[in-house]
Amino acid sequence: MKKIFKILIVILTSQIGFSQDYQSEFLKYFEKNDTINQLKTLKKWQSKNPKDAELFTSYFNYHFMKSLQEVLALTTEQPNGESLVLKDSLNENTGFSGNQIHYNHVELNKGLDKIDKGIEIYPNRLDMRFGKIYALGQIPDWISFTAEIVKTIEYSSKNNNEWTWTNHKKFDGREKEFLLDIQNYQLQLYNTGNDDLLKNMREIANKVL
Repeated sequence: MKKIFKILIVILTSQIGFSQDYQSEFLKYFEKNDTINQLKTLKKWQSKNPKDAELFTSYFNYHFMKSLQEVLALTTEQPNGESLVLKDSLNENTGFSGNQIHYNHVELNKGLDKIDKGIEIYPNRLDMRFGKIYALGQIPDWISFTAEIVKTIEYSSKNNNEWTWTNHKKFDGREKEFLLDIQNYQLQLYNTGNDDLLKNMREIANKVL
């Protein structure tokens, strides 16, 4: 949970230097995990500037963090992170107890809807596209994850890799850096160890070619 929160903070604050007051106010409450004041700020922001690109990314982060649910689970396989080993009377391992992260899909879909609207208005905003891909990989929804990567590759040929980032700053990288990011997404698929996802990797590779 802490790792995901830190990654979202990086996505949200990257090149935030001259951010507007609402953006800074939202970030302050986001860092405190104060969802009540986050929403109040977002509503004020929306009333003043409903098409602000940073409003869409902030709404996305708000809903994504709200969708996270950390629960205690009993499993037969050792989960990632810290866990408690359960043993029987013969001192044999019978299972594991540890925290697992689940997602409220109703809340998550609200965030995905917001970022989709942002991408529609600002198609060159690579941070929006990568933010959505990141969320789809966390669920995980590998079909949508792959489809979004393919869409992003397709659009890279339309804008000649002239991407922008937070606050419409120019993306610090061209084709080489963009393809390295795409390669990392393919690695994410590979690291699942699921042979069924090889076709997803092939689809992405073919689109790159």
